[in-house]
Amino acid sequence: MNVGERHKIENRSSDTMKLSVQARIMNALMRSQPQQRDKLIKNAGISKSSFYRNYRVLMKKGIMKKTSKGYALSSYVERPNLWTRLKDKIAKAGGGLEEITVQRASFAGRDHETGQRKYGYDLEDSIKGIVVLKGAIEFVNAARSEGVYIEDKYDGTVLTSNPIEHRDHLLLKSKLFEVRDVEEKIDDFSFRVAKLILGKEKKEPSHARPPSMVDDARSQVRTFLTTHLTAPNIVRDDGSTEALHSVIYLNPDYDIIKEEFRVFSNPLDGLYAIGEPQREPMYDIDQTIYGYNEHVPIFIYTIDKVGVTGTKLKRRMEVELWRVCEAHRIGNQLIPRLERRGDTHEQRGSTIVYSTEFVLNYARPVRKSVT
Repeated sequence: MNVGERHKIENRSSDTMKLSVQARIMNALMRSQPQQRDKLIKNAGISKSSFYRNYRVLMKKGIMKKTSKGYALSSYVERPNLWTRLKDKIAKAGGGLEEITVQRASFAGRDHETGQRKYGYDLEDSIKGIVVLKGAIEFVNAARSEGVYIEDKYDGTVLTSNPIEHRDHLLLKSKLFEVRDVEEKIDDFSFRVAKLILGKEKKEPSHARPPSMVDDARSQVRTFLTTHLTAPNIVRDDGSTEALHSVIYLNPDYDIIKEEFRVFSNPLDGLYAIGEPQREPMYDIDQTIYGYNEHVPIFIYTIDKVGVTGTKLKRRMEVELWRVCEAHRIGNQLIPRLERRGDTHEQRGSTIVYSTEFVLNYARPVRKSVT
């Protein structure tokens, strides 16, 4: 027997030992099910034409079936998606979907004094959702049994498959709530967990409060920066497109990264944030105060995004801040002395936040009272 004849016999022998196409399909489904068509073809190691010739046979024999998630063996029991299971569990606890009035938040410019974002609520809408107010233990336990955790630090939670956004206002049980955070749950059917705080009615003060020296220092520095920062000097990676930036008071009542950089409406590329000032009195020989040394923190924040390298933009914003402090005086009379404190970067989920801290120092004389 020559070598060629021996190979032919060995090949015919190995062919008889190979699994049939139907057996390969069944074997792939035994390892993982259900599977979409292309994935099943790949895992079974067969061609598309072989799959089409054989899958109907397996289905007619009652060995295989098609589900909403793909192909599976006939013994496979399709489990409802998380949203359906959650609704069923809360229904058993006495809850269910409710019609909820939503006042949609929209960007309404920036506060004249602080530079922080303002919101308008002109558009009213309605959604359907499950309301879980603080203290509703039965609903909380029902959600937890499906791996959905209701945080006790919030005044309420709404579970909904409808669109809902951070800052939206909801009218629940004749009370106004504000959405402070939204968590997306992605299963076969996605839904959202909206975390709420009880809204507070805004009351107009009976008389205007005179600005403190701290307010005055921040206001003065913000005016100084917004007046002299030159937009064409703060550009994106292409070197010509102006980067969108703003100057605000630090520590607003919202998350800076979410609401300044990651919002759909008017997102920023970079941010200058003015921190809480410190002041030291300067005494005359007779121990009377003739002025103050004021120290005002300024933070620069950037992130990486399309068209913007965070570290590169931060450097450009730093250079522009130095230029302004070297070329101009605060209020046309106070000489600024800028001090660089250092850099940090913080991982916030998938986002890296780059920041630099400066302190702006200057001496301010005591204002003489007008009699």
